Amino acid sequence: MLSLYLLACTSSAPPAVPSPTPAAAPEPAAASEPAPAPEATAPAVAPPPQPASLSGTPLDGWYSSHIAESDAITAGIASAQSDDELLAVWKRALVFTEPLSEPLSGFGEETEYGFELHVPDDIVKALAARAPWMFLTYYAEGTVAAMELGPPSGEKKDDRWLAAAARTSGDADDVLFELVYAAYAQASPRGWATWQRRDWDYGGCSPMGEGAQLHLTLLKLTDTLAANTQVADTVARIRTSVLNDILQPQGPGEFPYCVLEVSEDASGLIAEATAILAEVNLTAAEKAAVQARIDAGFPQTIQQP
Repeated sequence: MLSLYLLACTSSAPPAVPSPTPAAAPEPAAASEPAPAPEATAPAVAPPPQPASLSGTPLDGWYSSHIAESDAITAGIASAQSDDELLAVWKRALVFTEPLSEPLSGFGEETEYGFELHVPDDIVKALAARAPWMFLTYYAEGTVAAMELGPPSGEKKDDRWLAAAARTSGDADDVLFELVYAAYAQASPRGWATWQRRDWDYGGCSPMGEGAQLHLTLLKLTDTLAANTQVADTVARIRTSVLNDILQPQGPGEFPYCVLEVSEDASGLIAEATAILAEVNLTAAEKAAVQARIDAGFPQTIQQP
């Protein structure tokens, strides 16, 4: 039994497909050319049996019913030739991993140290071996387990999505993964965002204005992908979230600006917002709202009319 507190999976290559043995050519008929051997086809690789530890658990039946789709995604990553093809596989993987949270959450218990997630070794090994493009993590103080897209090793250099994007033709997949990694530090566009710098489970501060210009970088990447309809929903959601952190229409909430936590100097915020006005393709309403924040000096409370 393996106890997981933050992330667990080991990476390994998907199983190799055995090479078929060519069928032998039939004996040639008298006074005629030999008949060609029939074309050999690779036999389908049967999925491994469901690990015994799943029986009677919330995952009973899950493994065998989902492993074929997982294998198809693995093959799709390897065979994608264009950015459109890879992004289609990526969207398929997002749909596939999204419903994994609830059944995986069945493995766990409350302890004196909080919620401890237990996943049997054979499940971890099976998931890692069959799907080296996703990893196990959990949210909500360990009460919700989830599979997210990215390398099981946690090392960006091992990410199958990034490697495939570098290989394919077209740039949309490269820019999309650059955006998603910049926003969420993984290949899934969900979870805690990078502009939500947490110092406790549900709060912390926003790094806008510190000099790294994260918000400017993210918005410029969304501009680059503005014409791509395939990932329009993801791009629009990230763009809206970044703008909301700049404008804070409901106040700072649990993520006030980090720079204003240590001083009242808003010059860094004003500088980044000014760069956004100059370099990002904003609507007239967005420009007016950002300019209003600059003029007000980025107050940490909602301005009453």
